[in-house]
Amino acid sequence: MQQKADTESWDELIDLEQQRQPLLDSIFPIEYSDNKFRIVLEKIIEINKQLEQQCLQAKGEVQQQLQNINGSKKALTAYQLK
Repeated sequence: MQQKADTESWDELIDLEQQRQPLLDSIFPIEYSDNKFRIVLEKIIEINKQLEQQCLQAKGEVQQQLQNINGSKKALTAYQLK
């Protein structure tokens, strides 16, 4: 999933998330006394936070691009009306 986010392959990332969710659901609840599970879960959480940050950054970039496009459309419309 990290590789898909790094290459901005958002559609593929969504597909992987849909595959990942049932797998995560199938292992919960788990015994927290097992240190191996705790380590794996901590790593999953860490990677998930990184993915969330990348997605939020990409979302912000897309929103900015849309705002720029809308501004350009307004300017073009105003220019054409003159």
